[in-house]
Amino acid sequence: MKKKKLVVLYGARGNGKTTFLMKVVPHLIQQCYCVSGVISPAIFKDNVKTGINIRNLSTGEERILAIRRNNENLQDATPGYEFNELNLLWGNEILRDAVPTDILIIDELGPLEIKFQKGWQFGVEAVESGNYDLCIVVLREELHTFVRDGWPITDWVSFHPSLEPNCFDHYLSK
Repeated sequence: MKKKKLVVLYGARGNGKTTFLMKVVPHLIQQCYCVSGVISPAIFKDNVKTGINIRNLSTGEERILAIRRNNENLQDATPGYEFNELNLLWGNEILRDAVPTDILIIDELGPLEIKFQKGWQFGVEAVESGNYDLCIVVLREELHTFVRDGWPITDWVSFHPSLEPNCFDHYLSK
């Protein structure tokens, strides 16, 4: 039986993790892997981030996940954003149905899921299920201590713009 691999991708906000994953996905599909999960590309208007979309990696369908709020309450689980509850639920359903799969990608699990046990809880369950050969999960650095002891993490990958889309290939064996 192959050992399941869980890789945490982390880096500063806005440094390109999602854009990078949008290059990784077609690379993995070209190698005939089944890739499922979600990525959350930013929405920009006039070079200003105004929101976040959610894209179903199995179908390519994309919806608005959150829009930027004018007032930022740092006590909120998601300061600065107002989430679309229906699309948050839709993302959770995608993650519920994402496993079993060859490669599970979740961009990202944040404070809502890790600290408050809300949001994409099916994503947390999918990660913990091990029903994949490789799972790549984006996780903010400040949340590492919350999962370090509970998840069987294979590797921590600090994002850098020089990373290539094939950087996860060595975790896979056909």
